[in-house]
Amino acid sequence: MPSEDFREEQLNSGATQLSEWVPQIFYDVIGRVIPGAILLLMSFYILRDCPFFVYYQPFLYVQQISHFLLFIIGILVSYFVGIVLGAIGYCISGNEDKIEVDDINFDSVDFNDKSAKLSYIYDVIQHMAPKAGARLAKLSAERNMCRVFIAGFIILIIINIWNCIIVRRSPWGTILLLILCIASARLFLKHLVIRSRWLMRNYWHILGKPVPGNQNTGKSDKTAKK
Repeated sequence: MPSEDFREEQLNSGATQLSEWVPQIFYDVIGRVIPGAILLLMSFYILRDCPFFVYYQPFLYVQQISHFLLFIIGILVSYFVGIVLGAIGYCISGNEDKIEVDDINFDSVDFNDKSAKLSYIYDVIQHMAPKAGARLAKLSAERNMCRVFIAGFIILIIINIWNCIIVRRSPWGTILLLILCIASARLFLKHLVIRSRWLMRNYWHILGKPVPGNQNTGKSDKTAKK
């Protein structure tokens, strides 16, 4: 029979592995799958009366395919849409999605690349403060979700105009709604960038501004230099 200490060690090990995987799964679900699925459903609604879509619509309801398989296919397609639109949205958002950390001084460490500095801060917080790292992962997922929505809504506007020309229907109601959605996503993105920036700054100072090569990563830069 395994001892109580061994059981507790196994449980702690399993919990640690689960805590490492949860932020990654959380990021994929919130940042890619959910917005991808919402945009797919909205595209189906916009194209509901398109002759091409109506003609091929019966093929979407094949009786031989199980509901579970359709669910898996939907998840995979939504994930793919989220990845592609996330990259497009990152290019569209430009400087609005940049978390500036220029005012964080590393003293003895020189990072010429701003993205390397940001990545280092993120990794240190993830390692030293897992709960704060989980919050950063959540905020990062939500920022990616906003980027996916911004790119997706722009594409839906184009699809809606094309569809309305075919079916001879006014596109302005849907266009105005999608523009409102884009504006909301951009505002929420700016809010998330501010939240992420202050969270990284606050925890960086709480942790004592650790620098690479410092064995006691809880020390401050000045202490490390001494």
